[in-house]
Amino acid sequence: MSAPRLAPLALAALAALAPAAHAYLPAPYGGSVTVPLPDLPVTLDPALASRESELQIVSLLYDSLYSYTPEGKLQPHLCEAPTISEDGKSWRLRLRPGIRLSSGKPLGPADVVASLRRAKRGPNGNLLASIGSVELDAASPGWIVLALHRKTPFLPQLLAAPVAAVAVSQRVGAQTLLLGSGPFRLHQRTASGLQLRANPTHFAGRPFLDEISFALFEKASAEVATFQVGNLQISFRGASVFGGRPRNATLELEGAPLTPVYLGVGRAKPYLADPQLRLALLRGIDRARLGRLAGVGRVEVADSPVPSRLARPLPARVSFDRATANRLLARAAAQHEALRRDAAGGRLRLSLLYDRSRFEDAVVAGQLVADLDRIGIAATLEGTPAAEYQARLAEGRFELVLGRLPLQVPVGSAALASALAAGGDRVGAARCLTAGCAAGAGGREVQAFLRRLPFVPLVHVGARVFYDARLTLLRLTPLGLLGYANVSWARRSPP
Repeated sequence: MSAPRLAPLALAALAALAPAAHAYLPAPYGGSVTVPLPDLPVTLDPALASRESELQIVSLLYDSLYSYTPEGKLQPHLCEAPTISEDGKSWRLRLRPGIRLSSGKPLGPADVVASLRRAKRGPNGNLLASIGSVELDAASPGWIVLALHRKTPFLPQLLAAPVAAVAVSQRVGAQTLLLGSGPFRLHQRTASGLQLRANPTHFAGRPFLDEISFALFEKASAEVATFQVGNLQISFRGASVFGGRPRNATLELEGAPLTPVYLGVGRAKPYLADPQLRLALLRGIDRARLGRLAGVGRVEVADSPVPSRLARPLPARVSFDRATANRLLARAAAQHEALRRDAAGGRLRLSLLYDRSRFEDAVVAGQLVADLDRIGIAATLEGTPAAEYQARLAEGRFELVLGRLPLQVPVGSAALASALAAGGDRVGAARCLTAGCAAGAGGREVQAFLRRLPFVPLVHVGARVFYDARLTLLRLTPLGLLGYANVSWARRSPP
């Protein structure tokens, strides 16, 4: 075949391949998104973070030794593959080269050691209790040694937890700040949100988005309406409040029910510690109905403090029965003069603390008040700002409290340890991870929890996310967080 006749055929073949080649173009860099906050963050310190918004933002500002891929698989992140002793109780780690903090300072092994030690001393340190010590290897400079109390197969999950994210204290101008090496940097913080900007020198590659703006909405309808008109790219509350279609095509993500919603009981009055009173709360609350108010994603009634996905078998269901609840309250009153005195008018008066920055909780708290009223407890609502709520929760300054316990480690025994710590048993929480515990119905820690009921598990809720279909690679991690570091705008339809 002559050259003049070959050229048109070659051009035609290239034209036929063009759409396929376009489909494999790398994701484009640039653009921004505005997304809602599930609640208002009080701290951005990974050692202290416990709220859903805090865990989400910590995952973007800081890196961990291990991380989850967009497909949910674990892999070494800040470190190279570890060297593990034969008995599994010693892990030697070395950082990848070229990692820098957001200030430009190189991240060194001493920074990692100091950060993990600090996290172990913090309020969520029970999650790292299986790590006995964190040291620099004097014989091999640049190496970090983790000495474990016992072989811990899920150590990578622990090292990927938000609490284990590496945060370095550094003097910047007149301030001492906690800095990370994460894919984003904190640019601005306001009373109702914050703004992150891409870290262009991130060691794993800069994120595709230039900027993420997080905003808190006081009303669900305001969030949904803003999403519908296209000024918000993600909504946790739904796609429409008007019955019509959002301006942009919408997709959905739905996660497993992993976050326990619970009714905590304070220590201000001695009779509040009576297991009969706490069991009366459990029997007197219609948890199935409550689940329909607690979130828009998947919900399951809580038979234990550990979500069913992380525990098998499950404890037997405690049925909703107001008559039984009333009998239990009567028995508790017979044993506590203070309870009889506080209920002298025929009704026991208690206050119910909830987080005002999370508007679903006002709805859930209202339903709790109605349920408690039917068993003779007159509960008054006490909604407080996020910082005050968090301080009172940590100090136990409440009679009743509506709380949530976001997951940090997708392992049953670690979730149980978190529940024990939230219930005030920090020693038991640490023992759970150092000596071992089972999150299923037969586990002695679960049985002890259900007998004592340090808090009343109500429901487990999962995330449901509505998002602009032009966003690509949006995924939920195994912790129910959104992996914004991998998200980009579709090349064919820029914002």
